[in-house]
Amino acid sequence: MYILDCLHDGLIEDQIIAKCDGDSQLVEIWIDFLAENCWIIKDSANKRWVLTDKGKQQMISYYYQT
Repeated sequence: MYILDCLHDGLIEDQIIAKCDGDSQLVEIWIDFLAENCWIIKDSANKRWVLTDKGKQQMISYYYQT
């Protein structure tokens, strides 16, 4: 959920990798997972990952579990 949250905050991959102690493999695996599950898509205009409605719903479900 951390990487999804970082993407939601507008961070780019390099910034997330820096926050994860330089572990690019970890970040790439999670971004692949998020994209494969349609939680994020790449915005072709600005080359950033953007949360889909499904991804936003997952964040809401995670942070507001009852």
